Amino acid sequence: MYWHEQEESRRELVQNLHHNAKILAETLAEPVAFFSSQEGLRVAQMVALDENVVEIYVYSDVYQIPLVHIDIPERMTGELVSHEQNIFFEGDIVGHIRMAVTAKTIIKEIFSPFLKKILGIFLAMSVLGFLSMGFALRKYMVLPMDKLLIQAAKIGQGNMEESFSWEGDDEFAILGKTIEAMREKLFLRFRKIHLEARTDELTGISNRRDFLEKVEKALALAKKNNQPFSLIMFDLDDFKKVNDTYGHSIGDQVLHIVSVSMKQNLRGGDLFARWGGEEFLLALPGTPEKQACMLAEKLRQVISMAPYPEKIHVTASFGVVEAKDEQFFQTLVDEVDEAMYIAKKQGKNQVVAYTENSVS
Repeated sequence: MYWHEQEESRRELVQNLHHNAKILAETLAEPVAFFSSQEGLRVAQMVALDENVVEIYVYSDVYQIPLVHIDIPERMTGELVSHEQNIFFEGDIVGHIRMAVTAKTIIKEIFSPFLKKILGIFLAMSVLGFLSMGFALRKYMVLPMDKLLIQAAKIGQGNMEESFSWEGDDEFAILGKTIEAMREKLFLRFRKIHLEARTDELTGISNRRDFLEKVEKALALAKKNNQPFSLIMFDLDDFKKVNDTYGHSIGDQVLHIVSVSMKQNLRGGDLFARWGGEEFLLALPGTPEKQACMLAEKLRQVISMAPYPEKIHVTASFGVVEAKDEQFFQTLVDEVDEAMYIAKKQGKNQVVAYTENSVS
């Protein structure tokens, strides 16, 4: 072979070396980035099958240590040609390779077509591996972390009603289940506190606070829809004598029996509360005065006929009022209270309806 032919072949050798080193660097990008020495070694060993390859050295700049080093001394005869190539992963340099081949036999290509196909397969596998890793990271780390953050944020915002389901026994699932158990306990505790704050402990019906929160909305809705709205207030007659004669324990039982009897005769949308002491208040959305008076009379009879401890005879005096246009709730309470007071003055155990000019 003439000298100029040898030089041309040598240039082709160097070009092919650079080209194939670049392909090898692309193939090793993911193993180097994640320091997968076994995968990197398999790729390097495949390339080293070519008899011209003398050395393959792969170094991780991320971890500052070699990842792969294949050295074949018996092939070190004649002139050696080497090339270094940076390894990039997602635009950053993560390492570099050094590749050396022998030029004892001048060839046009360092790698056989077979080895080139193998490298291509490894490169494709690396890409697929990266995509699979991205999917796995999203499925097993990113999504569970996002779910945990949302779960914690809901609790932090005071939303104790929304539950989160977790499956499996990995760290994220265990933490999620722990938070969910905490949320459920907090939810039950807060619901109990909420109910206790709005429920009369003795009778089990709404207290004044709960009634006021609900009745204002009910009254506003009735005005908006141009519907009737009535109030009934009743007070147990001579209840102080019951406590003085039979004791407060018996008096408490009487209050409880009255409350249960009333609830059994009310509609689902009616509001019923212990207003204070032995005084009770009912709100009747969609009910005009006439029907409210009929209900009040029925409830009066229920109270009078109910069985009480010690065979006590219990009666109650009732006041009834229907809301007028743009009338405030407190005005209604004052009027129904006045009607009930008249019922007391007129002999108790009766129903009195309030009118604008006088109480009838």
